[in-house]
Amino acid sequence: MWRRTGFESNEAVNPAALVTDGQTRAVFPGIYIYGVGLPDVSLHAYGSSTIPKAENRWVGGNRGGWTHPEWDRLINGYDTSLDRDQRAQFAVQLGKIFSEELPAIPLEFDPTPVAYVSALAGPRQGPGEAVGWNIHEWELR
Repeated sequence: MWRRTGFESNEAVNPAALVTDGQTRAVFPGIYIYGVGLPDVSLHAYGSSTIPKAENRWVGGNRGGWTHPEWDRLINGYDTSLDRDQRAQFAVQLGKIFSEELPAIPLEFDPTPVAYVSALAGPRQGPGEAVGWNIHEWELR
């Protein structure tokens, strides 16, 4: 299928013993599909500190090696800010860079619906995907 769409490709199978080997995963050329989980985790997945290399024992999820100094600055601001609105602004700016630079191609997004009775007031999305973060404010009418 890849060849029919114009991509040059070669098939290769890694031995089972190397599937979890960080160096093999980091230097293996090709396309990889993975999930990053919570939104906060996905923001950090593209920081330059997460590039796997010999100096960090091949640990990290930024296997494409993408770097962007402004991304790293914004991630630092996101991590160190306690103000919810300011963190949201950092996330918006990170999203803008992601959409302009496209360090990866998202294939899907997993929605996390939360069902609750209409008589319950208060549930709303909080940090990450935590739904119960403000449970102390909920009220059953």
